Amino acid sequence: MPRWRSIRGTCRRGATFWSSICWRPGSRAAIGGKLPRFAGRIAEIDAAEGFLAQARVAAFHNPNGETEALLLKAAAVQPPSYRARIALAQFYLDASLLDSSRGNANSAEAQAKQAVQLSPGRIEAYAVLAQVYARRGAWNELESTLADAVHEVPDDMVPYCRAAERLIAGGHDPERAEHYLRIYLGQAPEGNEPTAADAQRLIGRIHRSFSEL
Repeated sequence: MPRWRSIRGTCRRGATFWSSICWRPGSRAAIGGKLPRFAGRIAEIDAAEGFLAQARVAAFHNPNGETEALLLKAAAVQPPSYRARIALAQFYLDASLLDSSRGNANSAEAQAKQAVQLSPGRIEAYAVLAQVYARRGAWNELESTLADAVHEVPDDMVPYCRAAERLIAGGHDPERAEHYLRIYLGQAPEGNEPTAADAQRLIGRIHRSFSEL
């Protein structure tokens, strides 16, 4: 590999690292007013990560401001960025939980599908799709997505947990939700995902809802 490509790859990994730092609550408090400068430095290395960092700065200072526009810019960068698609999908998914219309959910679905096309071996897009379909009650699409996730990423069952969370939050199909949580508990969760104790608490919540009927 030519040396310049190796250097560029290293710089991009650094940009990804600093972009993620900008979103950590403790780090945001610590570097405070330096956040915009960090975002600008990141943009010099990787445009998509730069827009993502700027979006995180915007969300920190004004959650209802220009976050969406910056995420759209990140998603439009070429070559396309998986992380940008996921960030935009998650933005729309979070918005859909506050909005009964299907516009944001449809946008989350579209962005997550594009992320799957970019990198089918990564789990985040399947987790977003699982939440969209669980909330919608689209069982065929949900089961198909979960099957695809297991096929592509067999060591990470987090889409099952995320789907169960949506089902429980909406009061839908508690038996299905518990089944999904049992599948999730069949493997050790990844470090940044819900713990086994979290999943057990959700199962307890299901059982309590049954006892109250």
